[in-house]
Amino acid sequence: MKNIFLTTSALILISAPAMASCTAYHGEDGKKGHHKGESSIEHFMKKMDGNYDGLISKSEFIESKEKRFEKMDINSDGNIDESEIKNYHKNIKAKRKEMRNKRKEHSEDRDKKPHYND
Repeated sequence: MKNIFLTTSALILISAPAMASCTAYHGEDGKKGHHKGESSIEHFMKKMDGNYDGLISKSEFIESKEKRFEKMDINSDGNIDESEIKNYHKNIKAKRKEMRNKRKEHSEDRDKKPHYND
């Protein structure tokens, strides 16, 4: 029962970010602002569409999830336990924090430079 729960939880955790990136956008143009000028949907398509045909097949979707599973399965035993899930999400949060800090530093540096209009 515990294995079923952990497996189900892992699958939900694996799928949730992909689905969120597909649906969590603002405005009619789909721009959210954190994918270098592309909409969240464009980013999702680029990430998932392995053969670049403008469609995401079931096999492409599954392949993407398998890659994420492999990243989470630190000891490569074919299973994801609670500590691996926690470690994966801890690493994701650290990477996001690092990216936010870099953007903030870049923004502050840009503000310090003289502007042509000054």
